Amino acid sequence: MESIKDAARAATSKPVQRAVVNSVLLAISAATLFGFASIATALFFQNYLPEKAVSSPLYLQYGITHDHPYGIATLSSPQLKTEQEYDISVTLSMPKSPVNMERGNFMVRMLLIGDKGSGDLAAEALEYARSRKQISGKNVLYKVRRPALAPYSDPMVSLVSRLLWLGYHVLFPASQAMEMSIQLAERVSFAKDALVPASAYVEVEAGGSIQIYKAAVTLTAQLRGLRWAMHHYRIVTFTIFTVAFWLCEILFMSAVLLVWLSFTANEEPLDDGKSSRGRGHAGSDDDDDSDEDDGQHSEYSHRSTQRTKSPNVKEDPDIKEEESQRQLADIPTAAGEGEADDEDDFDEPLSSATQTGYKEKGKDGVRKRSSKADLQ
Repeated sequence: MESIKDAARAATSKPVQRAVVNSVLLAISAATLFGFASIATALFFQNYLPEKAVSSPLYLQYGITHDHPYGIATLSSPQLKTEQEYDISVTLSMPKSPVNMERGNFMVRMLLIGDKGSGDLAAEALEYARSRKQISGKNVLYKVRRPALAPYSDPMVSLVSRLLWLGYHVLFPASQAMEMSIQLAERVSFAKDALVPASAYVEVEAGGSIQIYKAAVTLTAQLRGLRWAMHHYRIVTFTIFTVAFWLCEILFMSAVLLVWLSFTANEEPLDDGKSSRGRGHAGSDDDDDSDEDDGQHSEYSHRSTQRTKSPNVKEDPDIKEEESQRQLADIPTAAGEGEADDEDDFDEPLSSATQTGYKEKGKDGVRKRSSKADLQ
C-alpha cells in the first residue's frame, strides 16, 4: 500500500503534472503545424505541378463562305504553367471513306492566341479564314503550319480484314473510324503569364469535302527535374515536402520563442532591481523597528532566563501596590495638633497595613514595607 501511495503521490505531483501539460501542448502544436504543412504542400503541388495532358475539343466550322473547315479551342482551363515545355498536336477522328482515303496530303494551320475565344475573336477568325487577313487586336503568340496524310491501307489487306471482322463491324459501325494525330509543335514553353495562350485557332486545309467526326487540340507536358519526380512519385515527394515544411515551421516557431524569451529575460532584472530598491527604502524603517523589537525581546528573554536560572528567586503574584499619594482632606491643619497626633496614633496601624507591599525573595520570603511620612 505504501508503494502504491508513493507512486500515486509521485504521479500527481506538480512537476509531473507540469510535464504532462507541456507534453500535451507540444503534441497539439506539432499536429497543428503538421496539418498546415500538409495544406501548404497540397497548394504547392496544385500551383507548381502541371497537368500531364491538356485536351480541348475543337468544333470545326464548315460553310460556303470559306474553303477549309476551322475551329477555335479554349485553353484557359486547366491553366498552363510557365517555364514548362509542351508538345502540341491536333487529333482528327475520321471515317475510312473513299473520299478521305483518296484525299492525300493536306495542311493543318494553328495559331496560339493570348485572348479568350469571344465574339470578336470568332468574327476575326472567320475573316482570317476567308481572306487570310491577319487577326488584328489579338496577341498571336505562336504560329505553325504542318502537313498531314491519311494512313495508307492496302486494298487486299483491307478486304480480308473486313471479311474476318464482318460481324463486329456490323454490330459496331463506329469501329470503321480512324484517328489521326498531327504533331504541330514540340517543346514550346512560355516564359511568363502574359505569354500563356488562352485560345488556339486550327484550320484543316483539306477542302470542304473532308469528312471528320470530331477534332481536339492536345497539349502534352514534357516534364523534367522536380516536376517529373512530383508526377511519377507523388506520395514520396508529398511526404518529403510536408516534412520539410513542418520542420521549417518548427524552426521558425522555436526562433520566435527564443527571441521572445530573450526580451522577457532582459526586462525582468530591471523590474526586480526597481522593486528591490523600493522594498529597501520602504523596509528601512521596518528594519529599525524590528531591530528595536528584537532588542527588547532579547532583553526580556535574557531577564526571563536569569530568573529561571536563579533557584532562590520566586515572585509572589499577590503583590500589593502602595498608594504614595494622599488626599488633601487627610492633611491636618495647624490648629489641631493634638487631635492630629491622636489621629496619627490611631491611624498608624491601619495606614501602615494598607500601604505596605511585600515580596518574597528566596525561600524565606523577605517583605518590603513603606513607612508613612510625617507631615509637619
